[in-house]
Amino acid sequence: MFTNVDNSLSTRQAPRGARVVVVGDDLRRGPGNVASCTLFVGTGGNVEVETADGDTVTFMNVANGTHLPIQVRQVVSLAGGAANVIALY
Repeated sequence: MFTNVDNSLSTRQAPRGARVVVVGDDLRRGPGNVASCTLFVGTGGNVEVETADGDTVTFMNVANGTHLPIQVRQVVSLAGGAANVIALY
């Protein structure tokens, strides 16, 4: 059985934008705010996120200049020096 799927919001496509992350902001965008983003962490530390599926996960000791290839809808908190986080779409 084949199903037609709208891939217009696929993260496998080239990035279509970026924005500086503000803790607590909803990072979803696109029609119906369903497209989540991945993160670039400029200054390392602990990054707590809400994933596209609604789970809360803390990434501990993220190194400077790390790309987190996970689908994120919100950054819940930054600790341990984490800063300069950019959402990539």
